Amino acid sequence: MIHLVTGRRLSKEELQKTASRIADMTRIFNLREGLKPEHDRLPQRLHLEPLPSGQQLSEHELQYMIDEYYRLRGLDQNGVPSAF
Repeated sequence: MIHLVTGRRLSKEELQKTASRIADMTRIFNLREGLKPEHDRLPQRLHLEPLPSGQQLSEHELQYMIDEYYRLRGLDQNGVPSAF
């Protein structure tokens, strides 16, 4: 699809790098517009009401997932990309 739109042939690694840059730029834009780490949350209802299967996501589990996401994406503890 990228080739059809841009005429460029990109490797898997180049596509992943491009996607990462887009995610970082989107994050920077959102931070500039007032996004804060406390906004990286789910609605409270999802912590209080279990799914029909009985599974439930605690706020502690969500915080762990957010911290891990930040680490894997190369963001600091405030969700800011390290390249910026």
